[in-house]
Amino acid sequence: MATITVNKIQAAQRQIDSAIRMLYINEDPVSIHTLISAGFRILRDLMEKQKMEPDVMKYIRPEKKQAFWDGINRTSNFLKHADGAPESVLDNIQEEANDFTLLFAILSYQKLGYKNTIEMTAFISWFPLVYPELIENSFPHKELLLQNQELGGATRSEQLQTGKDLLGLFRKGSQ
Repeated sequence: MATITVNKIQAAQRQIDSAIRMLYINEDPVSIHTLISAGFRILRDLMEKQKMEPDVMKYIRPEKKQAFWDGINRTSNFLKHADGAPESVLDNIQEEANDFTLLFAILSYQKLGYKNTIEMTAFISWFPLVYPELIENSFPHKELLLQNQELGGATRSEQLQTGKDLLGLFRKGSQ
């Protein structure tokens, strides 16, 4: 039987990278969300230990902040707990909530001082192409919008294919 050794930051990084790869090949959104949430929770715990507060909200327009938090927390809390209402059903889940949770997790990973992986770099380049209306001008990859403004109106399938293509380009560029 093979064994592995992994620390907390490696676990979070692997979960986030796996979620990004799964997202771009359009895997099950519930499984993707569970992976992202687990990795993000580790990062938040590590930030708390270092008495750091997330500052990623500076990239989200002020009028969109509440919607951002609502999208992140609603599904995550439902998927984690069954003690309060084990027969409950969550409906109206927006698959795109995974995109926002990934963004927040990646920016937290960066704040902790870690360098983006190839998957994270591809995602952080893809996100403002899909959500240009949410991103402040201070977002590091905002300039990519000038090259590909039509992606915000693309179908979800087209958006994910672009993400997959970006990931392939970043992988190829790292060789």
